[in-house]
Amino acid sequence: MMEKFSPHNSSNKNQIKYERQVKTIFLQIPSILLTTLICSATIAQEYPGCFMVDELGNKKDLTISVCRQFAEDLPEGISTSGTAGLYEIPIIKRTNGEEGIPIVQVTFNGDQTYEMLLDTGASKTNITQSMANSLKVIPYGRGTAKIADGTDVEIQYGMVGSISAGGLEFKQFSVSILPPEAKIPLLGQDFFGNYDMTVKEKLVELRRRSSS
Repeated sequence: MMEKFSPHNSSNKNQIKYERQVKTIFLQIPSILLTTLICSATIAQEYPGCFMVDELGNKKDLTISVCRQFAEDLPEGISTSGTAGLYEIPIIKRTNGEEGIPIVQVTFNGDQTYEMLLDTGASKTNITQSMANSLKVIPYGRGTAKIADGTDVEIQYGMVGSISAGGLEFKQFSVSILPPEAKIPLLGQDFFGNYDMTVKEKLVELRRRSSS
């Protein structure tokens, strides 16, 4: 005699349970993918333009390939070079003509920009007393330093919320505060010392140094 089909048969119950589990897994896949894309987009939005950032902090340009944006569609000042670990700081002018020390614009705390000498001989970044007052820097120590003309002066040490130039930014950055008579601020090696520098006619290139 042929066995009748019964919806209460144990094998049928297992089959139904299995099908439900498979269906649940497939329904979860879009949600997982969406969450991944949202997290990736959040990282990309931390930088100008359309970029992704790898685990080493290198930027990969997605402006054209993914975001479908072109240079003319982007805000002024955003580069689409796509070279990871490369920062370009425009030279505003130079001291003593074309062969002089580059003067670049440096932004503090995200909204205050000053012209500073990019001095490869300065180990620390030095700001003037007037800059310190405007940035509301609170000194936490004292020391001595050699300024641009070779003179040793007494300085104070303080901390700024951020410092940036050419897209390279550091948070909670220690600076030296020059005495009131010193009028020339210096961008020193504590800002660019971990990068290979190339000084061109109109810009300074900082390239992330290989760890190998």
